[in-house]
Amino acid sequence: MISCKVKNSLRYHSCILLMLLYCSLLLHTAYSQSGIAFDAATANSQSNTSSVTFSHTCSSGSNRILFVFGWCRSMGVSSVKYNNVAMTEIGSEIQNPDYYPDHIFLFYLINPASGANNVVVTYNSSNYQCVGAVSYTGAKQSGQPDAWADYSGTTASDGSYATSLTTIANNSWTVMVGMDERGDIAPGTGTTKRLSATNSIFCDLNGPITPAGSTSMSTICTVNPLANVPTVHKMASFAPITPPASAVVDWNNSNVQEITLSANRYFTFTNGKSGCIYTLIIKQDNTGARTVTWPTEVKWSGNTVPTLSTAADAVDIVKFVFDGTKYLVISTTLNIPY
Repeated sequence: MISCKVKNSLRYHSCILLMLLYCSLLLHTAYSQSGIAFDAATANSQSNTSSVTFSHTCSSGSNRILFVFGWCRSMGVSSVKYNNVAMTEIGSEIQNPDYYPDHIFLFYLINPASGANNVVVTYNSSNYQCVGAVSYTGAKQSGQPDAWADYSGTTASDGSYATSLTTIANNSWTVMVGMDERGDIAPGTGTTKRLSATNSIFCDLNGPITPAGSTSMSTICTVNPLANVPTVHKMASFAPITPPASAVVDWNNSNVQEITLSANRYFTFTNGKSGCIYTLIIKQDNTGARTVTWPTEVKWSGNTVPTLSTAADAVDIVKFVFDGTKYLVISTTLNIPY
C-alpha cells in the first residue's frame, strides 16, 4: 500500500503551505502494459563447419530475451554464446525421425546486451548446420522458460503437424522451432514465422496467451505428398515482466500531492483541469530502489524521461501543467535533501 499525504497550498506566491491534508490513494486501476513484443530476427547461411559466428542486434528496449535456434547434422551443440555470455539450452536436441540424423535445438538468454553483438555456436564436430537468432522485449527477467515441450512424429493428411503445451503465467508468449525431412516447412494457421534457417523454422503466436492454459502451434508441409512427412518441434513459452501495482493520483484531492513509494508503482492521473499546474512529490521509503512508470499522458522535454532518485528516503519533485489532454512537465527537481 502507498503511504500518501496530500499537501494543499493556498498561497503559491508565498510558497507557504497553510494546510496539510492526508489521504490514501486507491490502487484500483489496472496496469496497462505493452507486454512482450517482437524485437529483431537474424538468419545465418547454411555451411559445413564446427563453429559459426554471426551478428545479431538487440534493441535498447527493456526486459529483453534472446533465442538462438537451428539444426545440425549428426553432431551435437557444444555451446552457444551471445556477446561472450553463455546461453542456456531449453531441453535437449531432438533428432528428426528421417534418413538424415538432423537435430534441432533452442537456447535462450535473459537480458542480452543491447546493440550489435556476436552469436557464436560451437559444435562437437564439423558437418552441415544453420542457425538464427530472435529477440523480444517485455520478458520476465527470471524463471524462464515458463514451460516447454518436444514433439516428434509425422504430418497429417493435409500436411499439418501440431504441438501443444500449457502456459503457467498469464500473458506468456509461445515460440517454436520446427523442421521436416524435406525442408519445405511453413507456419500453420495462426502461427507467425519470424525466421527460417534452411531446413528449420522459428515461429511465435504474435501475441499473449490469456488466460494461461493449453495452447498449440503448428507447421505445415507445402509439397506433395503432404501426409506422413517426418516432423519435429520444440516449443517453449516465456512469461512477461510482472507489472508494478497501480496507483491513482486524483487531482481533485489537491494540486500538490506527496507519495511515499513502498513498492514499484504505475501512476494513473485523473480529474486534471485544463490550465492548472500540479506538483507531485515522490519519496522513496527506507528501502529505496522503487521505480515509477508514468502515464502515457505525461510528456517530457525532448521525450526524455528522467531517472528518479533511488536511494532510501530520497525525494524528487515533478511539476506539470495540464493542457486538457496531456500533462506537460515544466520542471523536475531530483534528490532533494530531506
